[in-house]
Amino acid sequence: MGYLGLVVVAGFVIWSLLSERKRKKQIRNYAQSAGLTYIGAALPKSFPLSQTSVSRASSIKNVVAGDTAKNCSSSTVSWALARVVEC
Repeated sequence: MGYLGLVVVAGFVIWSLLSERKRKKQIRNYAQSAGLTYIGAALPKSFPLSQTSVSRASSIKNVVAGDTAKNCSSSTVSWALARVVEC
């Protein structure tokens, strides 16, 4: 039973890491196609997170930045930061 548990935990960790990597790649591709800049977890301390829809977030990653007025259409929403930037 002990080895089976370790295999299950190791499998979950590997799956989780691969999923995170895939999501990061998808968000980078989205940012590039939408004319935005991918900045990862480098959210400036001055960013007013408390005034967004994710004000209770404990960590932020996969952030994109750009001019939403320039990049938005009626059907496009920047979803990369939990829909913080809405058109």
